[in-house]
Amino acid sequence: MPRLNKNKVGIYIVINKETNKKLRELIMMKYGEYRRGYLSHEVELAILHWISMHTQIHTNQIVINPKPKAHQVFQQIRRYIIDKYGFLPHQISKNDIVEAISAVRGSDKRTIKKWLNEFLKYKLIKQVAPNIFEIV
Repeated sequence: MPRLNKNKVGIYIVINKETNKKLRELIMMKYGEYRRGYLSHEVELAILHWISMHTQIHTNQIVINPKPKAHQVFQQIRRYIIDKYGFLPHQISKNDIVEAISAVRGSDKRTIKKWLNEFLKYKLIKQVAPNIFEIV
């Protein structure tokens, strides 16, 4: 087993044979040769890219990007509000958001609480007063 740099750790992964073949072919095309360390470098770049696609590090805080389902439901809520008012207000009352969630997802208290928490968690809305939310 090769020696590791003090700032590096070894991991063991299992991937599909065809994926492995394509990755090694890409490395050969990119560098014109296959040397020790190229695979590790490219896999590390791929992992960093994957992390950046799923987080918002540029704001100095790691915020997990919304799950596709949360984003999809939020878009439905936005559409409901736009249809109601004719535009998307910057701030909206909790009652209006609850009404929109009820219309789109159902009026059960647990459903409303779940979606309010999801929208807050993923910073799709921000509470600016006890019953006022900002649509981010």
